[in-house]
Parts: sequence; structure tokens; C-alpha cells
Amino acid sequence: MKVILHGDNTEDSRKEFIHLKTANAEKDSRELVGKELDETLLTQAIESNSLFGDTTCIFIESLFSPLGKKIKLATVYAQILKSADPKTTIVIWEPKPLGKEILGVLEPVISARLFAYPKIIFSFLDSLQPSGSKKSLTLLDELLSTENAELVWSMVISRVRVLIQMKDNVIPERMSSWQASRLTNQTRLFTMDKLLDMHKHLLTSEYQLKQGNTPYTTADHLQLFVSSL
Repeated sequence: MKVILHGDNTEDSRKEFIHLKTANAEKDSRELVGKELDETLLTQAIESNSLFGDTTCIFIESLFSPLGKKIKLATVYAQILKSADPKTTIVIWEPKPLGKEILGVLEPVISARLFAYPKIIFSFLDSLQPSGSKKSLTLLDELLSTENAELVWSMVISRVRVLIQMKDNVIPERMSSWQASRLTNQTRLFTMDKLLDMHKHLLTSEYQLKQGNTPYTTADHLQLFVSSL
């Protein structure tokens, strides 16, 4: 098995990475970190044989994500990985989605498993706007029928923080141009005071939830927040 786990749903991809490490714990396993590797070290890890003649299992964290647009280096790494003994298990975990170029130099020898959030989450986040609660509440109800409320809560907080940054003319690092354009349009719907009030509301509710000082669930607080817009 040679597989790369990637996507924005890092919670699920990380769980699978740990599951595969646990499942292969009795074999000759090697754990590597991408930022500590270069061509030589990666080659040595791939080519060195097990001392006990067992099947080698190699687990690598964040090998391709830090490379950015360095496709030539990504291609070199991919060739090294693909040259491994067919019996060698290689599992790579990436903390973000990989682009088509990098996936293209990996597949089909190294299969890619994408862990993505359902599109309705982003439809819901994009729907957040003043006086737009009816649509947002409908999407929220649908979303909570399949997804964990705590996940949605954390993503709402993240979205509000990004909107505050962009209202202050700060584009988050590594945000794509199409994302920036879409979120800029959403940012224009709010004043800075409104965004700061939203953030305060979320933090107050989060504190109450963590301290158990509220009769409401996380799902209830999400509905209250959306209704307050």
C-alpha cells in the first residue's frame, strides 16, 4: 500500500493516519517529518532494508504541503517514493489539500485519498450575512443533520476571524485569489463593528459551553448566533 492522505478535513485524515500507524505497529515502521527531509535522507529511508527482514512501513508527515509551487522538487520526491520496493508500505499525511500538479506526479503508483468537508458547510458559511438568517438557518438545519455541531462551530469562528482580517485589508497567507474575491464580497456586507460584535458573541458562547454555564447545546448556540445576524 502506498497512499497519501490529504484534504481540508484534517481531523478525519489525521485519524486515518494514526489508525494505519497503529495497524502496522508490529512491523518495521519508520516515522519521518517532511521539514526534516531532503532528497538524500528520503532516499536512505526508502532504500534501507529492515534489520529483521520484515515488510517496511514508512509514515511521513507534511512532505509535499511545505513545498508550495516547487513542482520540480515535488517530482523528485515522488520518483524516490515510487522507486520503493513494491512490498513497502508508504503512508503520507498532508495537513491541506494538494493540487493537481503534485497529485499528477504521484498517481497512480501512490494513490490519493481526499478528506474533504461537504460542500454544504461552505454554502452555509457563505450565506452568513445581515438579515439573511432564514436561508442560513435552513442550511444550518440540513448541515447539523449529518455533521458534528462542534466542527461547524469552529468553522464559523474561523470564518468570522477571516472576515475581520479582510475588513482590515489583510489577506490571509496562502489564500487563493478566487477565495479572496468571494470573501471580499461577503466582508463588504458587514461593518467592522458588526464583525467584532459577532466575534465577541461567539467567544462568550464558547466560554459558556466550555464552563458548562449554559442550558443550551452547541447546536442551539449556532442557531442563536445565526438568528442574531
